[in-house]
Amino acid sequence: MQGCYEIYPDLTVMGKMIGGGLPTGAVGGRAEFFRMVENNQVQISGTHHGHPLAAAAGIACLEVMDDGAYVRLNSMAERMKSELNTWAQGQGYPFVVYGAHSALGYAFVDRIGREIRTHRDYWRHVDGRRVLTFALEMAVRGFFPVHRGELSLSLPMTDEDINDFITATKDIVSGILSA
Repeated sequence: MQGCYEIYPDLTVMGKMIGGGLPTGAVGGRAEFFRMVENNQVQISGTHHGHPLAAAAGIACLEVMDDGAYVRLNSMAERMKSELNTWAQGQGYPFVVYGAHSALGYAFVDRIGREIRTHRDYWRHVDGRRVLTFALEMAVRGFFPVHRGELSLSLPMTDEDINDFITATKDIVSGILSA
């Protein structure tokens, strides 16, 4: 995201995504800030420092995530977002898939056409009960979106997986909103 938006912070803290979902983290940044660690001016501490499994997962993830991987993930995400939003608006359903690139969210909103751009929008305009119901129903069908309205895509996903996700979403959203 830093590259997409041309934002280059002094320090970047990354969590489990860098380890393909395993409990790991990484800190990156400018050399002048890391010299403070080398010179014992500041201390960095963490639960999973140097764990061999997490480190191996992080290295493997970094080796796989090239430009082509991001293009593929972003394309899958755009397809999901576009197809589901077009469908929901066509049905007159207050349901939206939102986000940028492959960082997506989903929500049952207070009105058709509502955009979710910030956390404030989410907390003011989203029906959390329906979001949780959706997540549980998706889990029954073998998909595991985060219960607070987040979606994660992965490279092993196929076009068939995306088709199945879209079909299941339409079925569940229709069921929730017609109940």
